[in-house]
Amino acid sequence: MNALVTGGTGFVGSHIVDELLKRGYDVSVLIRKTSKLTNLKSKPVKLIEDDLFNPGAVTKKICEFDYVFHSAGVIKALSKNDFFKHNKVITENLIKILQDKGHNLTRFIYISSLSSLGPSSTPVNEQKNACPITSYGISKLEATKAIVNSGLPYTIFFPPAIYGPRDYSFLFYFRLMRKGIAPVVGSKRNKISVVFVGNLVDAVIEAAENPNGLNECFFVADDGYQTWESFIKLASAIIGVKVKIFTVPTPLALFVGRFLDITSKITGKPSLITYEKVKEFATEWICSTSKIKEKLNYSPKISTEMGLRLTIDWYKTNSYL
Repeated sequence: MNALVTGGTGFVGSHIVDELLKRGYDVSVLIRKTSKLTNLKSKPVKLIEDDLFNPGAVTKKICEFDYVFHSAGVIKALSKNDFFKHNKVITENLIKILQDKGHNLTRFIYISSLSSLGPSSTPVNEQKNACPITSYGISKLEATKAIVNSGLPYTIFFPPAIYGPRDYSFLFYFRLMRKGIAPVVGSKRNKISVVFVGNLVDAVIEAAENPNGLNECFFVADDGYQTWESFIKLASAIIGVKVKIFTVPTPLALFVGRFLDITSKITGKPSLITYEKVKEFATEWICSTSKIKEKLNYSPKISTEMGLRLTIDWYKTNSYL
């Protein structure tokens, strides 16, 4: 079996590449001239240099695969237009290329986001009415709609916050914990679903190979859910420090987010902390994984505690923490 991975140089995509190789797939990765190949070093993958922002110039090579795992996109950007360009537009372009140049796909697998459906304080299922509260969430929702309406054989995932080796989003927070502090927006009792990258990747590939995953959407998360307080306590115990959790009032956090937005526009460098990201931090994000368990008989193999241990060990081994 052969597979094409977009975003294969990044956090989630590189783990998809690793697992596909373990399972004996012939793996190709779509890259651009500016792609950093660190996460693919010494791996037996084929590199296809094409630009999804210029679909007319894309070669027919990307249509010659049994599976396409589409994980390319951005989680931070300078504007709503940038989110739409890198999440919605490239997805629409990839769909159009596959349709126009012909394909023989067994499955098109897309890594969307729980952000595309919006927050919830109760474990929602995949039938939840979409109400994203950020430009990122809206852009991922629009990409999802494009896939559902494309006629391609698809499977779509809506993961919550993803953590694991090679992730640099949580790294900043873990570094604060190492210094003994853990700021929380709103309430430390806010509930969140999280997913270890290994659990996500296992679910993605198993769904791709399972006929019951055809034209379905799934939540996938670690078993149970966390509060910010419980998540911080787990992580700080593994790091080996005592942490003081302090609550940042939402209005103050939003002000800081707005200030960082302005700073980003001046520097031209997007910040991970923004006004919209603070809005996400200030609410609850819980999803139910009953559908994937019932339809695909899938359960995560790694607990949140073990996932955090693997993540923090990787940070320490690579001198990030």
